[in-house]
Amino acid sequence: MEFPLTITGGFLKRSHAKRIFRGKWFLLLGVALIVTGLAWGDPGESVDAVDQFGIISLIFFVAFFSIAWFKQVASINDWVRKQGSDPVIYRLSEDFIEAASNLGSSKLKWEMFHRLVISDLDLLLMFSRNAALTMPTDQVPSEAIDFLVTKFTNHSLKIEDRRKCPGKK
Repeated sequence: MEFPLTITGGFLKRSHAKRIFRGKWFLLLGVALIVTGLAWGDPGESVDAVDQFGIISLIFFVAFFSIAWFKQVASINDWVRKQGSDPVIYRLSEDFIEAASNLGSSKLKWEMFHRLVISDLDLLLMFSRNAALTMPTDQVPSEAIDFLVTKFTNHSLKIEDRRKCPGKK
């Protein structure tokens, strides 16, 4: 099965933002804010160790995620500049998935993947902790989504269907 996808910078940035700003870091940032707020004390008091920890944690989290975001945006912009508006062609076979564009191609066996995440925005075929083939869900044919689900099921790989109406394209 073969199908083309038009992958834009805006789509890739939305997909990345959804991943980077989802998860445990919100909890950690919230704890840092709460600790800082509760421990702040009266105006004019000196800053104690708990206050310093909260402030340093807040600065660290903001700096860390800002740097990660801007590095990824720079990488996305570079890829989009090189790729242009040409489509990426995906080929699904019994043994592998291949993505080919004017920049080259990559072919991965199904065993390389560990998780399929389907959302209303994107399909993520995760092949390492932070790396994935990223496809716009609204452009992927429903037969291809069914094929992917079948392949991941057959290989006992994790599938997360986060669509508002699972099973619908």
